[in-house]
Amino acid sequence: MPARSEALLELRPGAQLDELRPRVEVRQQLPPGLAIVAAGEAELRALEQSPEVRAVHTADVPADVLARLDEPARSFAAAWNERRRPKDRPGQGASWDAPGFDPP
Repeated sequence: MPARSEALLELRPGAQLDELRPRVEVRQQLPPGLAIVAAGEAELRALEQSPEVRAVHTADVPADVLARLDEPARSFAAAWNERRRPKDRPGQGASWDAPGFDPP
């Protein structure tokens, strides 16, 4: 099975995600216009030409795109951007009673 990558799809107004389901694995969605999908690289490139798809974001969603989205869609897309960044988790991997941290 070819490697699958995730992408954020931005659908055109009136487009139905159900029409794309046979071609991609839908992992999360915010109807009516956004979905995080997994597919092979060739399929993601093909989606860029699909009449249902406005944009395929495999990296961060650009600021100008975020600005034109409504608030729920902007939050969904911003979360996509954030989840791709390295996490800063103080104490990650430390013992539960490590100095400087309160035990649960």
